Amino acid sequence: ESDPKQANTSGLFDQPRHRLRQAFNDSRFPLLDDERPYDSMVDLSTRWIRKQAEQGKKPFFLNLCPNLVHGPVMTRDKKRLAHYCQKLGIPFPKDQGSIADPDKPGQLNPYYASMVDSVDWIIGQVVTELEQLDDPRNPGHPLMDNTYVVISSDNGGSQQLRNWPGEDGKLQFEKVTDNSPLREGKGWAYEGGCRIPFIVVGPGIKPRSINRTTVVNLIDLFPTFAAMAGTDATAALDIDGCNLLPVLTGQEDLVRQADGRVRDTVFFHYPVLRGAFSTIRQGPWKLLKNTAVGDNPAPAVQLFRLINAEGRWDDLGEAKNLRAQERQVAERMLVELDAWLEQQDAGQPYRNATYARGGLTGQDAVPAIIERGQDGSSIWATFEVGPQQTAVKKAFLLYT
Repeated sequence: ESDPKQANTSGLFDQPRHRLRQAFNDSRFPLLDDERPYDSMVDLSTRWIRKQAEQGKKPFFLNLCPNLVHGPVMTRDKKRLAHYCQKLGIPFPKDQGSIADPDKPGQLNPYYASMVDSVDWIIGQVVTELEQLDDPRNPGHPLMDNTYVVISSDNGGSQQLRNWPGEDGKLQFEKVTDNSPLREGKGWAYEGGCRIPFIVVGPGIKPRSINRTTVVNLIDLFPTFAAMAGTDATAALDIDGCNLLPVLTGQEDLVRQADGRVRDTVFFHYPVLRGAFSTIRQGPWKLLKNTAVGDNPAPAVQLFRLINAEGRWDDLGEAKNLRAQERQVAERMLVELDAWLEQQDAGQPYRNATYARGGLTGQDAVPAIIERGQDGSSIWATFEVGPQQTAVKKAFLLYT
């Protein structure tokens, strides 16, 4: 049950429509004060917070995931776009096409800047609501005094997007952002793709409580939120994340797992796209295993030292592959990574010889599907076998 502005009034899950209204010609929602575009997610969130303050004394949890910043890179905020065009020395755009030189370093995209500005405004709307509303559980104090606010992201900035058609009709790259000095961006296991903002404010939180070199992960949010709510996320729950609250409040210097052991190792597995890697981060070291050799242009194994012996950032840009110089470190971490992948039964990418651009060696030997059908609730398929066909070790049926 939702009103015309997509507010959930029944308390049940709802799918807000018209969440991303960034195009100039979308007039279904008016511009707000100061020419800000209406944002249904912000409107829903602030009205829901007011409802919690008015109706109950129970704790509440709001997970606000704005569509910004995300492709398509565009904005309805003409005022902010004009401001950033002027600031960057770029003429206000009148036609589609590239607006930022993809080969020039630095932040040069006024559309992206406008979208980031909108994210700041979105967060500000929520925080203002918390600052202005009285806390029914703590009369005389605003909700903000007893609320934790966590700001983060799902990945690093996307440095380039195929955004607009060129003269040949093919989509061309548009410069979006610049993650320097970090390497690469969204879709990669390098720091530019996986290093994200992590900002926490709330009761008892100590400024700069987490060392800049301490590794945290979004999987840590669940046990941390559980601790904030007064629940103990014990080892019996078998969760991978760690409770960060003792570190955030200054009670601990190190991130610990539920059984009390210090977490010194974090694993990542991203077996898709050109940036397919499995990764282990351990102490000052980071090892990346290329899981798509041939399609992913990176070396098979890379080892970087992100932190030096003094505890300061070293090769944060991941420019020096130390696998040859630090063979023992690389082999030890590679063994640990492979063991973890096997333990997790982690899927690995398969090459499709019949689809790959340009074809692959042995493409003609790939078995073809001869026949397929359905018997009741069972689906079956038969394929070629024989000395001229590649042997099939494992088959997957994709049913859509």
